[in-house]
Amino acid sequence: MGALGITDLKTTTMGGEYKMITGEVTVATASDTVTVTDAANHISEIHAVIAQMKTGQATSFTTVAATYSELAITLTSIGADGLAASTFGDVALLIVGK
Repeated sequence: MGALGITDLKTTTMGGEYKMITGEVTVATASDTVTVTDAANHISEIHAVIAQMKTGQATSFTTVAATYSELAITLTSIGADGLAASTFGDVALLIVGK
């Protein structure tokens, strides 16, 4: 499991307290973690995460799934066979929270 930093970070406030963060990460293992913080990302609660593959799609990297718990986001990379991916690429993230 690798710890990733968000690059190309953009934050937009919407609906008063709510914020939308977009950025990119480069996944490097079958299970990587991104942690957001109030100090760095101006968000203290996550309400939704959407992950989309940008580069690297191949039979050994066909899907990326995002789950979250508190401020930690886990990105799971999956191959066409349904098993852990063996090659990786860039992933776009959209995070909604406050």
